[in-house]
Amino acid sequence: MTIQIHELRNRLTTAVLTATAMLDGKLPTDRSNLQGLVRALEDVKSIVSTVSKYDWDQTPADDQVVDVEELVRSVAEELAVVASAGDVRLSVAGTDPRMSPCGMLRGHALELHEAVEEALHALVSALPPRSSIQIAAGAGAVVRLTTAIPVDWQLAAAHLTAIAPALESRGGRVHLGSRPGEYCLHLPGRAVCS
Repeated sequence: MTIQIHELRNRLTTAVLTATAMLDGKLPTDRSNLQGLVRALEDVKSIVSTVSKYDWDQTPADDQVVDVEELVRSVAEELAVVASAGDVRLSVAGTDPRMSPCGMLRGHALELHEAVEEALHALVSALPPRSSIQIAAGAGAVVRLTTAIPVDWQLAAAHLTAIAPALESRGGRVHLGSRPGEYCLHLPGRAVCS
């Protein structure tokens, strides 16, 4: 069931972001893009038809276990269309296998996902074309976003201001990392290993 929900969310997000990019003029409203939108919506219909009403997870929303590495991968896939339209390259860095189970968080899965998604979207929107962002799951409740452009402190502070609401509105926080262009997202969850 978790896999079905993940796939459903991915397909819906792809459809919404494709439609939004076409409305904003970042993607042409041509046959190819419209066919991609239709395929994403057909996938949603197919997934929903296979889900039994008895399959829905009964775990309390604030006590779900979330794999941070999988969360990072999912968000990067969902924002690929928006990033590409803005000529920003997203890449996901591999994580250290010794991190498990510290790469698992206990919390509200949807809030965790939305926090990372909105923060990454804000950073993608703030960067100039031909930029890149590397996303990495860190130990505990930390996700690192690292840009590959020279960043002075004023620009870094502006990016931080753009990212912060996504985390702070959900009980998380963000700060500048130890390297230039690095942002550390502290997610609103509890590390399983703590």
